[in-house]
Amino acid sequence: MNEVIAWATFAGAWLLVAGPLYQGSVELGELDFDREGVEGIKASAVQVAENRPSPWWWWWLAAAAGLAVLAAVRGDAYPGRAQHRAPDVQR
Repeated sequence: MNEVIAWATFAGAWLLVAGPLYQGSVELGELDFDREGVEGIKASAVQVAENRPSPWWWWWLAAAAGLAVLAAVRGDAYPGRAQHRAPDVQR
């Protein structure tokens, strides 16, 4: 009996997912929308993506900005070239 309940629960859970997905796909299929307009939007999105700078460039800018902030906090004159001084020892 427990096995039947488990299978019924499994089937019911999948119907809760599959039912709304099927209904949504049927309703979207019934809509009359401009497919050429969608293709134009896709083409413009691809063109924008091709002209976008590399993610590595953005990473490098963020790293440089982070180093500049750290240098400002530490008081270094040149970020990336920390001037380390030995502590003054009084004898």
